[in-house]
Amino acid sequence: MMTPRVACDSWFRQSVWMGGCTRCMMLSVLLAGAIQCHASGVAGVDPPPAARASTDDSLSMNIDSPDALRALEVRLRALAVKVRPAVVGIVFTDDKGVELGSGSGTIITADGWVLTAGHVAQQPGRKASVLLADGTALTGVTVGAHFGPDGDVGLIKVATGGRVLPVVPMGKSASLATGDPIVAFGHPLGPERSPWRPPPLRFGRVIGRDGWRLAIDAPLSPGDSGGPVFNLDGELVGVNSEASERPDLNMAASAESANARMDIMREGLATGAYLADPTKDPVAVAAELRSGADDGEDADPNDGSDARAGDTTYARKEQADRHANTLEMLAALTDPYADSIVSIIVDSRDACYGVVIDDEGHVLTKASELGTGARRIDVLLGDGLSVQGKRVAVDSALDLAILETGITDVTPIVFDVDTEPELGDAVISVGRGMAPLALGFRGLGVYVSGGSDGASRAYLGVAMRQPTDEERAAIPGGVGQIVSAVMPGSGAAEAGMVDGDVILRIDGVVAATPESAASPIRSHAPGEQVSVEFMHSGERRTVSMRILRPPFGEQRVALAGGAILSRRATGFGEVIQHDSIVAAQNMGGPVVDSRGRVVGLNIARADRMKTYALAAKRVRASIEAMLARVQAGDVMPPDDPSVGLPVVEFAPDGFARLGVSNGRALGPTNAVVSKEKDGEKLLGGWADADDVAVWKVRLPAAGRYDIVLDVQGVGGGKVDVFFGDDLMTVHVPPTREFGLLRVGESVSSVAEELLLRIQPLGRPQAPLMLLRGVVIQRTDQLRMAEAALPLLRWKDFERFKREWMREERRKEREAAREKMKSEMKSGAGAAAVPGAGNSNEEQGRP
Repeated sequence: MMTPRVACDSWFRQSVWMGGCTRCMMLSVLLAGAIQCHASGVAGVDPPPAARASTDDSLSMNIDSPDALRALEVRLRALAVKVRPAVVGIVFTDDKGVELGSGSGTIITADGWVLTAGHVAQQPGRKASVLLADGTALTGVTVGAHFGPDGDVGLIKVATGGRVLPVVPMGKSASLATGDPIVAFGHPLGPERSPWRPPPLRFGRVIGRDGWRLAIDAPLSPGDSGGPVFNLDGELVGVNSEASERPDLNMAASAESANARMDIMREGLATGAYLADPTKDPVAVAAELRSGADDGEDADPNDGSDARAGDTTYARKEQADRHANTLEMLAALTDPYADSIVSIIVDSRDACYGVVIDDEGHVLTKASELGTGARRIDVLLGDGLSVQGKRVAVDSALDLAILETGITDVTPIVFDVDTEPELGDAVISVGRGMAPLALGFRGLGVYVSGGSDGASRAYLGVAMRQPTDEERAAIPGGVGQIVSAVMPGSGAAEAGMVDGDVILRIDGVVAATPESAASPIRSHAPGEQVSVEFMHSGERRTVSMRILRPPFGEQRVALAGGAILSRRATGFGEVIQHDSIVAAQNMGGPVVDSRGRVVGLNIARADRMKTYALAAKRVRASIEAMLARVQAGDVMPPDDPSVGLPVVEFAPDGFARLGVSNGRALGPTNAVVSKEKDGEKLLGGWADADDVAVWKVRLPAAGRYDIVLDVQGVGGGKVDVFFGDDLMTVHVPPTREFGLLRVGESVSSVAEELLLRIQPLGRPQAPLMLLRGVVIQRTDQLRMAEAALPLLRWKDFERFKREWMREERRKEREAAREKMKSEMKSGAGAAAVPGAGNSNEEQGRP
């Protein structure tokens, strides 16, 4: 039996190349497999003896107290000033200016040599735009690269134009021990140029070493490839290479591996197994070769690997213990606020956190996680008590909401409006326990969200273009955008918008350019409504349209890296971007600084490497504005999703049939789609916890009613079906065709109008089903007949029909058997009578 590979490929089997945020992100695949580790780090790697024995506090910077944390902040602030000017963004385009991919790099010489990853540089002679830390664009060209199982480094030469470029010194990764701090930079998801975003800082620690690779837990994303990894002295010790499916497990090529190939790369050579064929995409080649190696065909039993059971668990436990110990040492900073934090439960789902903000029972939370008005909101206190919450005010710009709860015995949170963390300062997320929820560091200074938040951005479903001069003359005011395409199933399609219509305003903002037309949508979560003013066939219309989550599931998964992203993660204006790994269901909780002051509120998990927080002064101003409206009597009315719905009546045959045309779809992904063959309307999507469909039904009399879904399972999963006050849950299995799926039976004591509501159970991450409709059958008449005909215990008509036919066939077979028995019995009787049944010849025999 072949010994499984561990050192290189065990890590690679669950890693993804990060380079080229617009190209490699779509090409790369999370390769299956688990990391197999030794106690000292990743992939059976032991830190060097000298590093293991290191006791230099300047290197280890153990955070064993708030004072130690403040000392680390000083180091990080100084480090950012020193090294960030040398970090660059790299963008490749074709002859027409279309972006082919992007990555990051580091200037290592004043005359313009840039070190990056081999899978970013790839082949020599590729022209690139190299963006300095201040946004200045220089021209560069790839010179050499090495990309294979034994390395991932590349070189680019920049035309400086006489400019003296900032540089950083090369260091040695061998000096780092497991647990030592590092700082990573780069341009995650590609450089943001409008407005310019400097490369963000991410703090982490060394997990282990594997030959030429350094394993770190600083969170990285596609686009970070080629970016630098520094020690706290500002020396370049690694080059970002790969990201695993977990944001806190990533790989960098060591500085030693870059130095070893520097001369070869300067000679203009492309080396390494993955660059052997210049006509093939090296990332795809790497994935293909590793996939073959995973089959065991190329595994070498003498490669030094010795995977042992439990290694993975031990290494991850070591990392988790290190994080837990650090957080425990900082408990004094967050413990005073733990009782002021509540959990917001929406229809039995953990939605987010909230904070008590006064002694009158008002709770501040994240608005977009509360769902539609059909949802029940419960507030879970620290002592386990649960009370119902009522939404009374919303600040849609900041995605904040105030709930009225009646809680009066909890100390409210006080936001420190005079303090805000700087670049490199600690941002500590407060949880509901004694210890902090997470520790991170501010990665950017002043930053306006929206430049790279595509994973959670909503869309209207139209393509727009600037009008021609002739078209502009026909537009009132001469300002607007021409609709060039409408996506089927989108909010625009639902509202009747077609090609050639003219969008004038969205939420009151004039659509002067496609960008200005899209900007108001960023301040909404998918599933919400926007007001759109547009021209249709010369008629001016204003319609409320539902915006949806883009149907690019693979991109969302790649950006999430296995995490659940916030439903709304953009459009907040200025935010504090930090590198804490905080789950979406923990948004709405406060953040404190290294002195325990409440400096903000976590508002969004935007992607795998960043969390957004709102500064305390913005949160305080929003609270005051919302409470002023509440005190003035301007309280949000209950959101009733049934308003305007037609009432579905039962047909004479005893059935009520609910379809797309007589119901209402709500939520971020629910969309009306048409079958290609006959144009039949179906309800697709069902990929978000807040997706819901509602119908209004009139029950003709008291009695029993059976509910059946006409459905095709796509990904499959559980859905909740509310029939008035009754809740039933049913599992929708993946199927190839449509079929009837029985949900259950409900009893009504009176004739009444009620709502039937369907929604996913939990947080689905992929489309769950296609729904053709719902069939409701009145079954009380069948119940009355059960005594006479027990077969009618079947409440499903289709099942009853099959059983009835089966029973009829059984009766026919029984009748045939009885007839046969009767005939046989008659024949036997005749044989017993003398002379009966004998022929004349037999009778005349002597």
